[in-house]
Amino acid sequence: MSYDIFFWREQPGATIDPEQVLRELQDTVEFPGIVSLPLETARQAFIHEFPDISDGGSSLDWEGDGSYFQVGFTFLDERTVSSTTVCCGYELLKSPRAMQRLSSVASSLGCRVYDPQQT
Repeated sequence: MSYDIFFWREQPGATIDPEQVLRELQDTVEFPGIVSLPLETARQAFIHEFPDISDGGSSLDWEGDGSYFQVGFTFLDERTVSSTTVCCGYELLKSPRAMQRLSSVASSLGCRVYDPQQT
C-alpha cells in the first residue's frame, strides 16, 4: 500500500482545484496556473534533503526510517516538469523527520502540497 502526496508550483493568485489537476494534468500538456520547473532543479531539491536517494533519471527512490518513497514527475517536456508525485509507504507517515524533509523539498521549490488523503 502507498500514500501519495502531490506538489506543483502555482502562479501567484492562481485558484487551482487540486482534484482537477489530478484528473487533467498529463505529460506534455500545459495546465493553466501551473508554473513548470526544470527537472534538474526538482531532482536537486530531493538530493539536497535526501543525499542517499537513488536517481533513476525519470524517478527517484529512497529507503529509510523503516519505509520508502518513490518520486515521479509529470513532464512538460524532457527537461521540465509540471508536477511531482511522491508515493510513500504507509510506515513513512510514522516518521515526522522524513515527512518534514519532504515538506522542505516542496517549500524549497515554492510548491503547493496536496495530500488527497487529508481531504
